[in-house]
Amino acid sequence: MVASLMHLSLTLNVMGLGYIDIYFAPTLILALWALERGRWFWFRLLFTVTCLVKWQPVVLVPFIIAYLLRQIGMRGPKGAGLKELVIKAVLPCLWIAALVLGVFGFEMVRTLGRANADERLSGNALNFNWVLTHFYHMSSPERFGPWVGGRSDWISTRQVKIVPLLKLAFVITYATVLFAFLRRGNSFRNLLLFSLTGYLAYFILNTGVHENHLFVACILGVLLCSVDPAFLGVAAAVALAANLNLLIFYGIDGRGLSFDRVVGVDMALVLSIVNVLLFDLLLYAVVKGWLAGVPESTDRASPQASRPC
Repeated sequence: MVASLMHLSLTLNVMGLGYIDIYFAPTLILALWALERGRWFWFRLLFTVTCLVKWQPVVLVPFIIAYLLRQIGMRGPKGAGLKELVIKAVLPCLWIAALVLGVFGFEMVRTLGRANADERLSGNALNFNWVLTHFYHMSSPERFGPWVGGRSDWISTRQVKIVPLLKLAFVITYATVLFAFLRRGNSFRNLLLFSLTGYLAYFILNTGVHENHLFVACILGVLLCSVDPAFLGVAAAVALAANLNLLIFYGIDGRGLSFDRVVGVDMALVLSIVNVLLFDLLLYAVVKGWLAGVPESTDRASPQASRPC
């Protein structure tokens, strides 16, 4: 069932529209598997390769660091965990990155800068900023341009003054999820749950997000479902949102829908509002601890997670 859900959630992205995100899917999945099994070498190699293919998985790094620090801290004296993390995980990742820089130069670093400098309020991502995009076109067509056939087009972040507030909203929400993770049990299940929520905060609130960036959330959702089948609904909802996002703009083959997506109102606006509301519901449930398992004093990580490489 889990394999089928993974296949269905990624088919349109990969087979229909040909996004290159699939290139880092195997290494991301295997890296998380290695992390759960405590296989340091394979985790640091595979996750570094994943981030060098595309930068979106970097959003998961703070959650992974928190998970590893707490995991190591359970096995040694206070302060030893940070040293072990640096020696076993951080330095080897930096060595791999240095090797890549030695071959390709600083162009790899520049790609991260370009990714963060995307000037679109929303790059066809059905999120909060797409709702703003729609209403900016409606409220100030002389400045942002009118709707075209009832549909909105991109708006540059240079055209609006609230971008710092949007960035701040993302940072605060992301930090809230990370802080909530630190207060819950340090299980691999919770790592996936809070990483998924933090990544969805990036997708829903950050500027410059594109429609295919939900790809990572699909993988996290399916992996979470594989660890705890109770999250099948969450995984299915994320997969449905990701595929509807692609479908509404590009159809099944990149040529768009065979019918008008405006049915009295642009369905992209409706789906954006639904995505925001569903995220708010998940965020509230996760931060409140309704989905995060038992407290840390009784939520023990699996023996495999602490096994040395």
